[in-house]
Order: sequence, then structure tokens, then C-alpha cells
Amino acid sequence: MGARDGLRALSRRFRSSSSGSPSSWLDRSFLPERLAQASAEFAESGCAVLDNVLAEGDARALRDNVRELFRVNAARVTPNSTFVVDLARQQTSLFPKAHIHEYDYVSAGPSGLALLDSVASDVGFSSILTSVLKLDDALVAQNVKVQQNDGGGGCFPIHFDTDGSYDTRKLSCILYLNEEPVGGELVLYPYTKPRMIVEPTLNRMVVFRSDTVAHRVLPSLSERYCLTIWCSSRPTHAAVDEFEKEKTHLLVNALQRAAGAEQKQTIRDAIEALPVVQKTLTKLALQDEWRASLIESHAPSPERDALLASFDAELEHIRSFARMIM
Repeated sequence: MGARDGLRALSRRFRSSSSGSPSSWLDRSFLPERLAQASAEFAESGCAVLDNVLAEGDARALRDNVRELFRVNAARVTPNSTFVVDLARQQTSLFPKAHIHEYDYVSAGPSGLALLDSVASDVGFSSILTSVLKLDDALVAQNVKVQQNDGGGGCFPIHFDTDGSYDTRKLSCILYLNEEPVGGELVLYPYTKPRMIVEPTLNRMVVFRSDTVAHRVLPSLSERYCLTIWCSSRPTHAAVDEFEKEKTHLLVNALQRAAGAEQKQTIRDAIEALPVVQKTLTKLALQDEWRASLIESHAPSPERDALLASFDAELEHIRSFARMIM
């Protein structure tokens, strides 16, 4: 059996073991092959770009399903929102973005559009990612959102998809469904690696680590559709980031007590290896661009002022932390 046949067999095996009614979109897809081709890139940077993931007919049919979704299910479509923490008032709220609308399968349920619903419900997708990318934590659940950007300059600020304290998302997978997009590029910021700018073209999927790869979406000047699949592992700790923060605290104390330069550097390397620290240092390295992206993604308002104040306050804490480990 050749490599291609082996990957096809893998796809069929996971497809037959997934829940729900059988469908053939995953069997017809090129997902296993594309993942295998990009596995080294993913291992190195935590992200990869896969082209021509679906059979061409399925990609166009899925695009048509998504267009129909926003036409017939308007009552279940909501604006995409940024989570805002107002430190002064000790309040949290959702701040809707302009021009970006979404259909969340968790809250809205099946759409009634066959191909789109089969993609959203097929857990074989997560199983293939676990196996081909050789992930340490098996992906056992997924959440799907379908997004429409109406082309009025809607964009996203730099962010991480999870901070590890409230969910177990491990991989973010974005499938683009646009024929000729104008703008709306995805920018990925893998830690200590050059940024990647990805054009959102039809049948292109981007896969990246939800918890460690910062990213943003540039302003879109044309209508833009995408489908985002977040794949999660089984919970192993109530608050992963809290555990890492405690470990960071212990290592910083050890660094302050260390005597020789070699010992100090060893401890610094251990501190920097922690994902929670990498996320913190990413925000520091991108601070000007990060703040500008918050301004660009939200119209002037008291909510945006609160968002910027929260960001500035967090940066002060990050600068203090960076000084301790230098």
C-alpha cells in the first residue's frame, strides 16, 4: 500500500468510527495528505497552510451552503464580539465588531444545510488531525462557527484563541470560501518566528495552535466567508494557565536566588519554554502593533476606551515581569 492509499485508509477508518450519519465529504477530501505534507512546518512553528483541502466540487458546494446559511438563518446570526474587561469598574462585557457576523453551531444548532452540517458534526476531522500531526493530547471535541465579513473594513485585533484557563482548545482550523477576496488576510505570529500573511482564498485551510499562536485579520474590503473549527482535548487540569503561572513564579524565585550566569541562563530557558510565558512575551514584542490593531478593529466608544485601558494595564504587569527575568 502506497503512502497516499495509507492516508486514504486512515481517513476512512476515522470516518467510519465518527458519530452521526455517515457522509463522504471527508473521504473525498485531501485533508490527510495535506496535513502530512505540512507536518514538519507545523511541528516547527505551530501553524501550517493547506491548499486544496476539499474536493473542488465540495469546496464550491460548501461555499454555496454558507451563503444560503446567512440568507435563511438571519435570526440565528449574531455579531462577532470582543470580550472586554473594564478594570476600573470590575466589569466584563461583549463589545460587538462592525461588519462581522457569525453562526455558532453550539448555540444555534444544525443549519439544515446538509454538507455544512456534516462538516460541523464530523468528529473524524479531529481524529485525523490528532493522528497525522502526532499531537500529545488527543482531540476529542470540536466547535464550529461560520463567519461572514460584509466587506466594510471589518477586521480582528491581535489575539490568542484561548488562554488555557477557561477551555481546552488546542487547534484552530480556518477554512476559507472566497473566490476573489480583497483584503481580510490572516496574519500569524508564531513565537520567535517570522510572521505569516495568508490570503483567504477558496479551499485553503490554516491550522494553528489555539493557545500559543497570536493572530489577527486585516481589514476586508469585499465580502468574505470562512468556517472556523476549534478542536479541543479532554480536560486534564481545571486551569492550565494557573498551573503554569505558579510554575513560573517558582522559577522566577529560583532565578533570583541563582548565583552563576550559567545557572541563571538555564532557569531563564525553562521560564521561556512555558507557553504562558511565550504568550506574555509575544504581547510585549508586539505591543505597538497589538494596540493599534485594537483601535483599528473597534469604532470609538467607551467600550473601546475600556479595552485599551485594560491592555495598557496588562502591559505594565508584563514589563515588570520581563524585567525580573532579564
